[in-house]
Amino acid sequence: MNRYAVLLPLLLVVSCAGQENVPPYLVPGLEAFNVGKTDVYRFAGIEFDFCNTAATSVESFTVRCRIYAAEDHTNPLAGTNDVTARFDGIVRPGEQKHLCVSLDSRIAFVPQIPFLVDFFTVPEIVYSDGSVWKDPLCVFYCRSYP
Repeated sequence: MNRYAVLLPLLLVVSCAGQENVPPYLVPGLEAFNVGKTDVYRFAGIEFDFCNTAATSVESFTVRCRIYAAEDHTNPLAGTNDVTARFDGIVRPGEQKHLCVSLDSRIAFVPQIPFLVDFFTVPEIVYSDGSVWKDPLCVFYCRSYP
C-alpha cells in the first residue's frame, strides 16, 4: 500500500511537468469602446490585438470574456454577460492582428462609459497543420481594467 502512496504523487508531477505554462499567443491590447470606431460595430464593441507566438500559422481561434458595466459592475447585456466569438483567418507566426467583437446586438442602451472586459481568454486555437491548442480551464486570461 505504501508503494502506491508514493507512486500516485509521482505520476501526477510527471504528467503535469510536460504542460507549458505560457500560451502560444499574446493579447497586448484589450479595450472596450462605446462608440463605433470601426465598421464591425456601431455602438459598443471589444477591440484587441492577437499575436501568434507559435511556430505554426493560426487558422482560427475562439475568444471568450465577460462584460460588466463600468459604473456598478452589473451585467449590461441582454441575457448572460458571457461573450464568445470565433475568428477565421490566417495569422502567421509572429504576426499581430487587430480584431473587433461587436456587442451591438446584445446591448439595450449605449453606455456613457465603456464596458469593463473581464476574464478575456482564448480557449482554443486551430493551426494550419491541423493541430489544436486548448485551454479548457481558461488558465490564461486578461482584463481591460486593473
